[in-house]
Amino acid sequence: MGLMEEKPNSMEYWLPKLRELDVKIPKTIMIDAEMFPDNENGDVLIGYNKKELEKAVDKLGYPVFLRTDKASAKHQMDKISKVESKENLHGKVHMLADDNLSKGIYGVQFNSLAVREWLNIKHHFKAFGGNLSIGYEIRAFIKDGEIECKHFYWVKDAIEESLFKPDDWEDKLKETKKETMGKWDEVKDDIKKVADKFDGWWSVDLALTENNQWYLIDMARGKDSYHPPNCQYSPLDE
Repeated sequence: MGLMEEKPNSMEYWLPKLRELDVKIPKTIMIDAEMFPDNENGDVLIGYNKKELEKAVDKLGYPVFLRTDKASAKHQMDKISKVESKENLHGKVHMLADDNLSKGIYGVQFNSLAVREWLNIKHHFKAFGGNLSIGYEIRAFIKDGEIECKHFYWVKDAIEESLFKPDDWEDKLKETKKETMGKWDEVKDDIKKVADKFDGWWSVDLALTENNQWYLIDMARGKDSYHPPNCQYSPLDE
């Protein structure tokens, strides 16, 4: 996959477009980052302006959610993604870089860091090793100006494989899914705004906070997004 093909999945591409719309998105500050090899040790290093990053975090206020323009490490929420103090900020940047570069066959090649305001996501339980809230989240697919389909974000099989979950997780997941999808009417107008703005096929992820505010938190090209195989629009159904 070439650089131009990867670009749409970057926050550098879709975030400025979202900011032109009347939709709720987390406050976000982007910081340029550069990856380069450490020829002596065979590792990949990350270069960024430490002062600029610290200034961005101070502006938003701790805690913040830290990710790259291409991917997060949310399954290791406490260890990497949630930054609660300056003392562990830069260490978490390097762990985030390592996590991105461990994804897939070739790793995720990122171009910037994203410092985002912390959202308290509405949830009934947490799972995975990173204390991740299994929240009220929706993934919608849009195509050529129309809403194609909608899904509860969380996949049961993935949570089942997690070693860290409550004993009654299945009942709580069912409850979360039912309540989340029952709120579709609260988000469909915002998703239609996004569909009108973006050409082609995209996934759009939204999350509900504890104070009942929906935020659009992520986007990616449809072909690069997990799509439940039982959906008529899923390429996995072919």
